[in-house]
Amino acid sequence: MNEKNIFDIISKKWWDKKNICQPLHIINNIRFNYIKSKTNIINKHILDLGCGGGILTEKLAHHGAKITALDKSKELIKIAKSRLIFSSIKIDYLNIDIINFLKKCQTKFDIIICMELLEHIENKQPIINLLKNILNENGTIIISSLNKNILTYIKIILFGEFIFKKLHKNTHIFNKLIKLDEIKKYENKLKITDIKEIKYDSIFKYSKINKIPKMNYILTLKHVE
Repeated sequence: MNEKNIFDIISKKWWDKKNICQPLHIINNIRFNYIKSKTNIINKHILDLGCGGGILTEKLAHHGAKITALDKSKELIKIAKSRLIFSSIKIDYLNIDIINFLKKCQTKFDIIICMELLEHIENKQPIINLLKNILNENGTIIISSLNKNILTYIKIILFGEFIFKKLHKNTHIFNKLIKLDEIKKYENKLKITDIKEIKYDSIFKYSKINKIPKMNYILTLKHVE
């Protein structure tokens, strides 16, 4: 089963806070607060790459952001769009391949967020390079991803997917994970201004920000000349 099919399968559980997607809901406030701490979101044009069913997207929109959000999963975009029917917020949801979108995009964004996406993509560098082209001069990119190390493999893949089965098998492919040091190689015209860790405790069901990134890092990139 490929990763796209996995996300299509779990799409109907995306907004169930007590099911397989519970961690997404628990870390959502942490992600949102981190973004707000790094940049003003009110009336800003935000691009949400790999938005899933819109958990973070909706929260940003409710707090005044103007959002374009996209995901490769057709089912997840259906779920996200269905939630707008009885909502006052407006979000431009797109079911499209990310690389194709970035290559053709003529719009400039103030903020680009990329949460838990890079670890599902084979070749990361083209994406990072394309993000530079659609970021406003004083723009901000915020990326969260799983660090490629033995700790991540044991806790997320071995225990999370194969032993305790809290995630679908092969949700994460270890060889696709990206080391934090690799992100730093892509800093041409972008500068990392902050790096933290999103700590998630699966036993006590809570999340917090740590200063030292070990498994799940979140970082800020600023546009520089």
